[in-house]
Amino acid sequence: MHLFENVVETIGKDNTKLTDNGYMSDSFGKMTGHYLPDAYQVISHDKYGDTWKLYPVSGAQAAPDHLDLKRYLVALGQNPEGYAAVELGQKQYATNLMEYHLDPDLARSDRLSQTDDSPREALHRIATQSGEISGMLAQGRQEAVLGEAGEKDDSFTHALAQSKNLVSGAVGTGIGVGASLITSPAGGAAASGAATTASSMVLEEIFQANEDANKEKAGYISGGKWTDSLDDHAGILQKAAILASERHGGRYRDDVADWVADGVSDGYGRAGNDFDKPED
Repeated sequence: MHLFENVVETIGKDNTKLTDNGYMSDSFGKMTGHYLPDAYQVISHDKYGDTWKLYPVSGAQAAPDHLDLKRYLVALGQNPEGYAAVELGQKQYATNLMEYHLDPDLARSDRLSQTDDSPREALHRIATQSGEISGMLAQGRQEAVLGEAGEKDDSFTHALAQSKNLVSGAVGTGIGVGASLITSPAGGAAASGAATTASSMVLEEIFQANEDANKEKAGYISGGKWTDSLDDHAGILQKAAILASERHGGRYRDDVADWVADGVSDGYGRAGNDFDKPED
């Protein structure tokens, strides 16, 4: 916990410590996968509210500074391996969370609220935080491609493709939610249970789209532009929400895509609030 907080603070205060030493990004990306629930809570700005129900954390919570975390994620997003580890991991995590909160058998004490509007609020907020993290990574990716570093965008596409071999070992066991710890998206053994149907299908669709993008410059992972990244992330989370709804009998199926699209848009807006948004 303290190691992650210290890393985020150090890089947040001086991102060159990571951008000038890109070989560390892969390891930092995997470490960040362990702390996605903590990261989602931090960027929620909800110190005294019910966000702990939305993103359950087992054990002590890491609580880095919000602005340091944003700067850290932008720096991490400038490296293909770091970008791939966090972007894939957080998409799977968000998908599992949506399936978890759409479960009609979820105990009332674990629901975000006791009203009938609980699923809508949960999915909108999950999509908002997921969109904010994706937006920060997208800023980093675009800075790497268009900035002085001159990183080739196909390096990011290649890193995502290479991550398939690592993530496939975790897909069979999934990323835990609820009372369990979260594992790295590339970390091997997972904390608990089988992968959700939705998250497995979503990851396979991402990898297939990534392969198509290599050939046709299209798909969910289509490149470094801000608006492309927003559209891609919204599309994949909408698909994830529909799959999660179908997993539980299709309730809310006609609504979840709209809830998620609004949340992703809000999250990308937040991602740009503290920084100058890169130009397309």
